[in-house]
Amino acid sequence: MKICSPKPLLDSFMIMLFLLLMADRYTGNGVHEYLGLVLIGSFLFHVGLNRHWLKTLLKGRYTFLRFLRLVTILLLSLSVLGTVGSAIVISNSVFSFFDLQGGLFSRRLHVFFAHWSFIFAAAHLGLHEKKLSTIFNWNKFLSCSNRIFLAVTNSILVYGAYTFIQRELVYPLTMSSAFMIWNNDENIFSFLLDYIAIFFL
Repeated sequence: MKICSPKPLLDSFMIMLFLLLMADRYTGNGVHEYLGLVLIGSFLFHVGLNRHWLKTLLKGRYTFLRFLRLVTILLLSLSVLGTVGSAIVISNSVFSFFDLQGGLFSRRLHVFFAHWSFIFAAAHLGLHEKKLSTIFNWNKFLSCSNRIFLAVTNSILVYGAYTFIQRELVYPLTMSSAFMIWNNDENIFSFLLDYIAIFFL
């Protein structure tokens, strides 16, 4: 009996966690911090499932794509470490017993690393075409109609670029802001829709 790989399910779960973590205003700080712990656990599990990759680092020829994938993984790992480190400093729930009382600069660091983790996670997934095909079942859509598929994906890309500019994400990504742009009339569903488009972009 063939057992299905847990990797696509885990990857989908981690994408969901990334999106919910960006919506901390809606989930509340306590939930945000515990979701962060779950993501770190999922991240470690993901590394464990792909531990064979570490053994291949010094083997074979490095093409541009392979080198790009390696650089993206390293940058993602550094961003995650920075996110966790800064999270401990400003924690009000999970790590509050440390009583570090991080200030505005620590929060700015956390927002900076968190957004880059989001970007590099999306890039990491995007550089693995087979994973994308498995998770989103793109081959099925492609077999139906290439034109419809391309029209939909291009529309999401354009909307993702518009949302990136509209939400002024250049500021957290350049460590110029400790807070994210919020619209008081917005709900969590429209927020997640925007960030899904940005992740897709």
